[in-house]
Amino acid sequence: MHYAKLIYENICKKQGILIERIRQIMIDYVYNSEVESTTIEQFIIALKIQRVKELLIFGEDTNSRNCL
Repeated sequence: MHYAKLIYENICKKQGILIERIRQIMIDYVYNSEVESTTIEQFIIALKIQRVKELLIFGEDTNSRNCL
């Protein structure tokens, strides 16, 4: 039973790292492609749109929240 818990914790850790990498890539993409000709307000809106897309594509269920 202890071994299964360690495996689960390892999976959750890797999932958290992956999610953070994806978020950072998305932020970098939005920032580098649009910030030169936009206001801060437009930049924030673009980040929110990216977040909604992430939630629609990957979903966010209670199990993945438990790993974070």
